[in-house]
Amino acid sequence: MSLYFPFQYGEVLSDTRYIGISGHSCSIIVLEESYFINPHFFHRVSGFKIKNMEDVLRLIEDPGNINFFYTFDSGQAFRWTVSSRGFTGVVDRRVVNIKKEGKAILILSNREEGVIEWFKNYFMADLDLERALEAIDVDPYIHSAIEKYRGLRLLRQEPWETLVSFIISANNNIPRIKGLVEKLSSSFGEPQEFQGKIYYSFPEPEALLEAGERALRELGVGFRASHIINAARFVTENPDWEEIVRNNGADEGREFLKKIKGVGDKIADCVLLYAFSKMDVFPRDVWINRVLEKLYFRGDRVPPSRIRTFLLSHFGSYMGLAQLYLYYWARRELQV
Repeated sequence: MSLYFPFQYGEVLSDTRYIGISGHSCSIIVLEESYFINPHFFHRVSGFKIKNMEDVLRLIEDPGNINFFYTFDSGQAFRWTVSSRGFTGVVDRRVVNIKKEGKAILILSNREEGVIEWFKNYFMADLDLERALEAIDVDPYIHSAIEKYRGLRLLRQEPWETLVSFIISANNNIPRIKGLVEKLSSSFGEPQEFQGKIYYSFPEPEALLEAGERALRELGVGFRASHIINAARFVTENPDWEEIVRNNGADEGREFLKKIKGVGDKIADCVLLYAFSKMDVFPRDVWINRVLEKLYFRGDRVPPSRIRTFLLSHFGSYMGLAQLYLYYWARRELQV
């Protein structure tokens, strides 16, 4: 793909992956499938004005036809918001705005360094999504989910934030989880400026330990406050915890994470799947168990061990991806 960046002064930069712009309007012509963007496109498309060199525009090819709405609405991440400007999130200590425009993805960030590598890692561009979906497309239910929500991708998120987010998720709904994660961040995170607005990164474990359980309860996290403090203490006392989980299998990683008081199988499996990309897990709670019983066991109550054995034999090593699609499909389509 060839890119040209004509400035308003007529200067042309060719074969460039990105450009930071200071006080200029920018045109981009993508010489692929007769796809063109007119001058002043960026302000028109995104609503943003590029004010300084810290705001960097990137274009990369769409890996696997990502559907950002499905991906951010699927209950695996809680720091993304949608507007006419696209999707804005605070992730990995950076603020990012993402918007699809034709065959391109526009990325604007307050941090230039490594944003392309971040994007590819976060959206698991190394995963051949179509091949993985083909592997799990083994029954009419998952087939319906895949056909309706194709483009939903697994994310590879920061482990500490994922751990705390899913501790907060216990007996909670998605809007409330998002609200509590945002409260934690604005109260104890570091400020990040982006397009004239202040955002907050997710707080480090040391910041939560310093704040203490009482301060967390005052934010409304309830009984989960003690579990969050337990998690913060655990990761500070085990600085190599990420490597331990990453370098071991799912069963060993699950048992290691369950050493944290308040972390059970479901929370541990969410961390394994959404932070460590271990797709041979299938996070389950009471609700998803009911869905599985309805779809695959004629509505009969069955022991958790039998469900797990079935899932592994039915979906194989990509069963975590199957969970993501079935969960999202069932939440939007089924009455359970």
